[in-house]
Amino acid sequence: VVARSVTLARDAGLEDVALVTNMDGYACPTCGAQAPLFPAGGGAALAARIGVPLWATIPFDPALGSTTDAGEPLVIAQPEQAAARALRALADTIERHVRARARPLETTP
Repeated sequence: VVARSVTLARDAGLEDVALVTNMDGYACPTCGAQAPLFPAGGGAALAARIGVPLWATIPFDPALGSTTDAGEPLVIAQPEQAAARALRALADTIERHVRARARPLETTP
């Protein structure tokens, strides 16, 4: 499904296509140990196979849904959580990419 979506995006003329994986492991809420939910490295392998950058891997965190449902994003409600840190890192990556591609505004005299 992801590979087809990338093909459709490229066929539509989108220049910037990147991959973000979600549910990339699970951190035990008691001890913090990481456990994979799916085979490790699948997102990176897919990104390499279809020729797009992997911009982020977001770990599974039930609080992501519950805090959002309560009206407060995880990055605000629980900023120390691994998923919140990953989401902030993704936002930083997107911002850097957009700034790098931005063209100066044309001004008229």
